[in-house]
Amino acid sequence: MTTMISRFYASRRRAEAAAGELRNAGFRDVHRFGAAEGETAPDREGEIAALRAIGITRAMAETFADRMAAGNELVIVFAPFGKARLATTILDRHEPVGEAVAAPAPSAPMRQDATPLSTALGLSVLAKTKLPFESTFGIPSLTRPGWFATGGLGFGKANPAPFSSALGLPLLARGATPLSSMLGMRCLSSNPTPLSSTIGMPLLKGS
Repeated sequence: MTTMISRFYASRRRAEAAAGELRNAGFRDVHRFGAAEGETAPDREGEIAALRAIGITRAMAETFADRMAAGNELVIVFAPFGKARLATTILDRHEPVGEAVAAPAPSAPMRQDATPLSTALGLSVLAKTKLPFESTFGIPSLTRPGWFATGGLGFGKANPAPFSSALGLPLLARGATPLSSMLGMRCLSSNPTPLSSTIGMPLLKGS
């Protein structure tokens, strides 16, 4: 389970130092809020919107915004399972002020996290490619995109050579008489009535 931990600081310098140390320690989900460079106070509605964007409830976002309006800087970290104590130690090292907040992190759907498992475990995304196995081992894809939904299973656009396409091989034969060509023989018969000719009988029925 991911834990949300927050601290307020009396200066931007301390907040930036805390956030920087968290990132250096491997925490990926770190956020700093407060007045921008040159501002005396942050935009309250803007800060609320930014807090809501990372999944903070409206009520909590308003409470945080009120504290920032009084001149405090806010740092929030979403610590993965087993890392909450380390995150707390780092935050407290930079002399926070006021009451701290620690709570279960908002759910993944609220936070719209594209990689919830990696975020929860504190890991980088394992693969950014559509074909991770092929990219990892340096081999071409055995099937082309859409093969199973089209020619491979007989749906949609017909694939004249699904087996060859699946294995990435050329067609075994392109001629009209593949068996004869493969064995190096001419066509067994070019006679349009081979059975009648073989037994010496006329056609059983004329046209």
